[in-house]
Amino acid sequence: MIRLISADGDERVSSLGNGVRNNVVEFAGLIATKSQTTVDILTFGPNPRAAGMFAQTRQLVDGAAAKLHLGRYILCCMPTPPPQGIHKRSLLRNDVYDSIRDAIVNGTFAPGERLRDPELEAWLGVSRTPIREALLRLERAGLIIAQPGRATIVAPLDAASTVNAQQVVAAMHELAARLAVPLLSEQDLAAMTAANVRFAAAIKKNDADAASAADDQFHAVLVGACGNDMVPTMLDQAMPLLRRVERQRFSSHDAQHSVSAHADIIKLATAGDADGAALATRANWLALGIQAVAEETTA
Repeated sequence: MIRLISADGDERVSSLGNGVRNNVVEFAGLIATKSQTTVDILTFGPNPRAAGMFAQTRQLVDGAAAKLHLGRYILCCMPTPPPQGIHKRSLLRNDVYDSIRDAIVNGTFAPGERLRDPELEAWLGVSRTPIREALLRLERAGLIIAQPGRATIVAPLDAASTVNAQQVVAAMHELAARLAVPLLSEQDLAAMTAANVRFAAAIKKNDADAASAADDQFHAVLVGACGNDMVPTMLDQAMPLLRRVERQRFSSHDAQHSVSAHADIIKLATAGDADGAALATRANWLALGIQAVAEETTA
């Protein structure tokens, strides 16, 4: 997609196709009749044809600017993930939230990246309402900063906030384990064991995405069995902030100790030692070295 914006807010949106040339020249002519001297051109996608079309658009605007005596123009790109096969149905509110959150956590949207509603709408294929709702949730989670009347940006990494989130997550998982262990079935213990096997394999391959997913699956057994609905609610609030830094650690062999920690938790849970499993779970979350990673990332 190509989005053309003048300094006073006029805009034109065009698909990446044959209409781009006409839209660029026509729109440049439109704002040239006014007192404005700025043309902002935002490309977003990406698209298999994006690179060539980006270069073509730059040439077109160079020519239009010279011919119509425009003062300057800007080309920039918001790095949204490829839309192919991502969302082929109407998204629920949680789907929109999850998609934007994951793009922040995995680094697609880097700290300081400006998030623009039209680009998010084009990527996710939804209206502005669920996007605004998702952004409000992300702001409460500390992942974005909304500046009223100005811009919405991805929040910078902050060591203190990350450690605060780690402490909350550790406490909630400790509680979940203490409540869940007396209620665990053989199927639950088998699910934890299988998840840890997948986690170990992912760590060995330096696959941060697979490691994070397997780690979630391991701890989700205890959270799901604990019977306290406030636990997942609190984790939903704190985990995204922690995941931004934790994911970097899962991409290295430094996380290997978590495999053994998981095995200890399984052993204690199998023995019915709720307090022991709870303390081991808490230690597992606090032993991630999040503060060191966060400080290194923000340095």
